[in-house]
Amino acid sequence: MKRAAFLVGANARGHGQPTTLTLPPGVDVAEIKGDIMLPTYAPGTLVLVDRTTQRLTGEGLYFVHDGLGEVCRRVSPGNRRGVWRVYQDNQTYSTYEATPGEIAITGRIVGVFKQV
Repeated sequence: MKRAAFLVGANARGHGQPTTLTLPPGVDVAEIKGDIMLPTYAPGTLVLVDRTTQRLTGEGLYFVHDGLGEVCRRVSPGNRRGVWRVYQDNQTYSTYEATPGEIAITGRIVGVFKQV
């Protein structure tokens, strides 16, 4: 099993109580980059990604490889067979359609770390 260490209860200087979490097989921690998923996820948000899910299993939040790199996107079945609707939660960005040959699903978001 994979282990990941985090600071729990960290203050503004990053001081806190370190803890280690054991992640299930196939689950990774990933960071949301940029503002594209606002307001759902702010830049720097840490999410749990099920890397065993590499196909569309229904509408949801996925990590996809778009040919340039891995990014977080909301993906759902499109109106046409074999086409996916790919969109971002930040409405300043456009929705587009893609086929499985144009983008590849690399994991599905299954959890998020929130500051309390």
